[in-house]
Amino acid sequence: MIRILALLLTLSGCAPLATQPSWPSLPVSIHRIPDGEVYAKCARATPWWAHILFFPVLPLGCAERTAEGTCIIWLGETSSDAVLEHELQHCRGYDHIF
Repeated sequence: MIRILALLLTLSGCAPLATQPSWPSLPVSIHRIPDGEVYAKCARATPWWAHILFFPVLPLGCAERTAEGTCIIWLGETSSDAVLEHELQHCRGYDHIF
């Protein structure tokens, strides 16, 4: 059971990424928040299928590209550097391919 949970945690934030051509460089703002608040901030950024497939796994972080041309990263206090790098990739124009 623990291995399955660990696999789901890994898959929920590490889906393959593909870049979008000619993505502009965006200023990035990084916010560390309590782990329990990450879901509220990231629910909109999480694809609908991830809510179903990975329930009740909570996101470890997310990146929001704003209409003003900035990228805001929300991370839990205990999120790893790998999660930060994944979210920075979103700010650089990479997106999940499924």
